Amino acid sequence: MSSSPDGNQRPAAAGLTSVGARDPGHRPDARPGPLTIEEQALLQRLGWITHLHWTVGPAIVLIALFHWYLGSLAWGMALTVTLALSVFAYNGAAVLTIGHWRRTRFVPMQRLYPLLLNALVVADLMTLAVVIHLGGGADAPALSFYVTPLVVYGAFVARRDTFLHASLAAVLLALVFAGEHIGWLDHFCPPPPGSQCNTGGVELALSRYVNVVCLAFVFAYLTSFVGTNLREQEESSRQMAEERGRFAELRANFVTTASHEFRTPLAVILAASSMLKRYNDRMSPAQRLERLVRIEQQVRHMTELIEDVLDFGQSQDAKTSCLRETVDLDALCREVVAEVQAAAPGTQRVLYTGVGGSCHAVVDPRLVRQMLRNLLINAVKYSPAGEAAHLQLARQDGGVVFRVSDQGIGIPAEDQPHLFEPFHRGTNVGTITGSGLGLVLTKRAVEQHGGTITVRSAAGVGTTILVSLPTSELPETAIRAAAEC
Repeated sequence: MSSSPDGNQRPAAAGLTSVGARDPGHRPDARPGPLTIEEQALLQRLGWITHLHWTVGPAIVLIALFHWYLGSLAWGMALTVTLALSVFAYNGAAVLTIGHWRRTRFVPMQRLYPLLLNALVVADLMTLAVVIHLGGGADAPALSFYVTPLVVYGAFVARRDTFLHASLAAVLLALVFAGEHIGWLDHFCPPPPGSQCNTGGVELALSRYVNVVCLAFVFAYLTSFVGTNLREQEESSRQMAEERGRFAELRANFVTTASHEFRTPLAVILAASSMLKRYNDRMSPAQRLERLVRIEQQVRHMTELIEDVLDFGQSQDAKTSCLRETVDLDALCREVVAEVQAAAPGTQRVLYTGVGGSCHAVVDPRLVRQMLRNLLINAVKYSPAGEAAHLQLARQDGGVVFRVSDQGIGIPAEDQPHLFEPFHRGTNVGTITGSGLGLVLTKRAVEQHGGTITVRSAAGVGTTILVSLPTSELPETAIRAAAEC
């Protein structure tokens, strides 16, 4: 598998690839493609909030007009318009930012989303603190509406941020009330005509302050609790949708691969069996043997394809486990090499270099055999006639290393980013058959052992695959049983 761009073996980075080194979420440029589902959801939330903000400015103006109609507008329309325009200004800035993110597919969107949202919350709380001050401070009729931003934003921000917002609301409100009663701020009193204005009741102001602050923290807790549950459900739904899409893609790829890979072997079997049926009495023993060998080879090929698909299905099952036992890896490697050599064309060789003796380790022998077999089969399959595939076993600190190399067709650079993708095959495989699952299965076997796999390849030069399996992290009893490695 070392040389194959086949899914059984497809290196990933132009030259060097390690499992886990590739970040699926990485975007190399600012315009990589359509927005992800999560990014679309973030922009939708921000859009909903900014649309709601457009109603805040007119609402402030309407409140001022209402007080003016009652003859109790104590702060002036100029200040009211200024306050409304400030709301439009910071909301407009948020809208422009969101539009820029949407157009440019801004990469750090998910990281900056909470910053923008928190900035809007702070601006809203400061604006409402000014409105409360102008509306009468502790006497403001709309005092209870001060907690509105906490209710609106609580479902969209992290729980910690929600309680920070509640704390900020408490601090701003305390500054307003304290400033008015100490004399640092003017105390506006615009109640409807005929009602009493509280101009100095510290006890009443403190009571109303405590009520509003308690209400703020209660709403912070409730909205953050509901928001957390909603986000968890949304994330679960998103993951289910991605799994369904992935399953549909795998199914389509499987149908395409199976129909293509089975068509040729079946045609060969049909042609060979038809020739035997019609001309058996005219054929020499050598001719009959030649056709029987063709049938046997194609049957073996289809069997390998079916086994790969079955192994892939089992590896998808979460219940699949790694059943470890003490194994002589040197003996296991020799068995696999002999098996692959027996099935290889007569001109191709499979070489093995061991550690100079037995090498015991605690591993799952079935997974290790499957891993080595896939790698060696691909190394042979994608190597020219007469070239050798080489398996080397070596000890390293805390584990063992398997090295499979060949001088085959290699993996083109454009195919290497798709390493370990099910059913994906290289663009240079030509008519060479394969399921595109070998390296996928190898990677999962390695991961189940807690190891790493690294692939080095260049088109036309060959491929080298290094598999490192740790043994030092196994239970102490198992390590003693595998003392040699």
